[in-house]
Amino acid sequence: MKPSLILTLALAMLPLSAFSEEARITCVSSDGKVKVEAVKLGWTSPYPRLDTDIMVVKREGQPNISDTVHAMTLNNNLIVLNEDRYTGGDLMRINMGRMNDENFYPRSKLILKRGVRSGYDDRPTKPIDEKIDLKCIVTEDLGVSNVCTEEDEKFYNEKLMTAVKTFDVDGLEQAIACGADVNIVNEAGCSALMTMIDVNGRECKSIEGLPGQNDSFKYMKAEYLFQMLIDEGASTEYVDVKGESVAHKVVNYGLSKLIPILKINDADLDLQDKQGVTPIMRAVLNHSRSAVTALLEAEVDLTIKNVLGLTAYDMSVHLPANLRSMLKPSRSSLGLVIKGEANGSCSPTTINVKMSKPTIITLKSSPTDMFMLTAPDLGIELMANAGGTASKNITINKMGTFKFECGVHGGRQTEGKIIIIH
Repeated sequence: MKPSLILTLALAMLPLSAFSEEARITCVSSDGKVKVEAVKLGWTSPYPRLDTDIMVVKREGQPNISDTVHAMTLNNNLIVLNEDRYTGGDLMRINMGRMNDENFYPRSKLILKRGVRSGYDDRPTKPIDEKIDLKCIVTEDLGVSNVCTEEDEKFYNEKLMTAVKTFDVDGLEQAIACGADVNIVNEAGCSALMTMIDVNGRECKSIEGLPGQNDSFKYMKAEYLFQMLIDEGASTEYVDVKGESVAHKVVNYGLSKLIPILKINDADLDLQDKQGVTPIMRAVLNHSRSAVTALLEAEVDLTIKNVLGLTAYDMSVHLPANLRSMLKPSRSSLGLVIKGEANGSCSPTTINVKMSKPTIITLKSSPTDMFMLTAPDLGIELMANAGGTASKNITINKMGTFKFECGVHGGRQTEGKIIIIH
């Protein structure tokens, strides 16, 4: 029996109230609790689209959600409702995915966001309300064609990276619908998220200027597409060849509005680059008051020091006194922090400790692994449980360089050095 016929029979077994006889697209979740239908209105459109349809989402035990379909075409394998030129308003999006046989879409996905009608600024910080897997079938011949015809997944990965480089909303939607990997990394070591927010193409992109798109419009689309990638499972934990994370890039490119998104999605906002610089240190160095404020509101760790032994507070002499005072570490300082990363390594690999000064050395584990730090010549042996910390107060009375090893307990170890300075 053909898949489309199977789904047709499955839909037919639903209660009679589930779908309208006029529905042209019907979808259902695996548990049968969510149904979606596109209902044709009483007039027709001269365009090969469904501009005059209403998409209705029916969820068991909850009120229906409905809205007019805007500029939708199945030739892009997606449906976007009330999208309003990438700015405010509710978001209801359906990625139809690959069409397997006779207008049958077995791996569709419904993404719902609600309550963001008050303005553009609310949209980036609004998490998704629901993400639901669906099976859909087109129940009327709409003359659609399946754009997901390439078998090689690299084709859609390249399409995705091209879309993020050029702020192509439709291209990104289509690439995702056709199975692109949202966590691909380009030759510069930048993930799709990093490439998306490199608005002016300084590091991650290698493209010429985009005609017809001013900076404000590019920033607006970058924020919208950044959230889309996050919704689709893009990781925030990748680092580039300099050790910079997505959070570093957000600060570098002046997109501090994205920091709440990273916070909501449990991104590590304290990751250090190869110089031990954290995102808030970068914000201080860049004189970005908005990024400093956003990171302070996200409650980042102010006790971390870079390879020169400096905190964000130490670097902030140029900031207004009231803002600088907020950067001062508390008395419960963790001191010098060596962090266990998600990939099993530790950073930074070089730290400076002042001679004859009591200093706290802290090991901070990743959320998923137990980490161990040893420096036998300094009498340091620390073990931190997953998501936890372990500290030791040391005082060294001689100058020199001392080796340490750090890594997942029982796994590969990262070698580093602790340099004792005046």
